[in-house]
Amino acid sequence: MSNFKGEIFRNDGKYDQVIQDLYEHNNFVYVKETDQLLYYDKGVYRANAEILIREFIENKCPNKYSRHDKNEIIQHIKDQNGESIEDFIDFTQPSLCNMGNGFYDLKTLKFVEHESENNEFILIGSGDNIIRIPKHKTLSLIQHPIKFNPKAKSRIFGKWFKTVCNNDSKKMQTLLALIGNNFYRSYDYPYALFLVGGANAGKGTFFRLNINLIGLGNCASVPFEELINDKFADSE
Repeated sequence: MSNFKGEIFRNDGKYDQVIQDLYEHNNFVYVKETDQLLYYDKGVYRANAEILIREFIENKCPNKYSRHDKNEIIQHIKDQNGESIEDFIDFTQPSLCNMGNGFYDLKTLKFVEHESENNEFILIGSGDNIIRIPKHKTLSLIQHPIKFNPKAKSRIFGKWFKTVCNNDSKKMQTLLALIGNNFYRSYDYPYALFLVGGANAGKGTFFRLNINLIGLGNCASVPFEELINDKFADSE
């Protein structure tokens, strides 16, 4: 684990207790390439951990630590929890989907709940200056806002889907494959989908369906004109 250099023990252990209190309630990761400090929240690491840390310190010890102290504490946590962006499953395991309740592997069809990950700690330091740092959970930045349920069925969706596809099995198979491909984080199969039809044909509903499955924060919406006129638009 990480990048620890022992800076926590300078200043005569001034910050030891508050840092330990933070670790008892949180799990942090510092992404070196992007200079982002993240915190773990229900199966995914989220940005802006600095805000969480400052609020925790102020609630725990009102007016005890200055802005400089808080910056020092944040730097300590960064030093102890460095990881590379290349270690995140979002980039190393494209078939592993982070769902609201666990990880589902599209290749093995196996599901592992988030709660099954143990809360393990690493002890660092010596003598009276021992700090328990929580081991990092499965490193993931992307989570879909739906829960995996192999028994789930939707008669309403099935009826609607057949209607908008005119009960054409080939169209239904194609669209279902494209929906599934949205969960596979790889560019091995690039494609473009054009939905053609009149008003109330289901184009907008299909579009919103995909956004709700993938998650609004995991999507980028770029006007077609920009893709044509701006060579950098596809990078969004």
